[in-house]
Amino acid sequence: MPGLMPLAGTLALVFGVAAAVSLHVWCAFGVLLARTLRTEAQCRGVNIVLGLALTVSLLPMWL
Repeated sequence: MPGLMPLAGTLALVFGVAAAVSLHVWCAFGVLLARTLRTEAQCRGVNIVLGLALTVSLLPMWL
């Protein structure tokens, strides 16, 4: 089916660009967070909060 190859290429390009943008945003947030947190207690607190947020975001898939 010759019509599917351009569609597949377009989808691959769109998903690739979206992944690259997401990666850059994620890395920028990590750098900002690393510069903001100064103590071990702050790092631990953020780690706990992010872990809980991850767990809560997975609950709908399990229920």
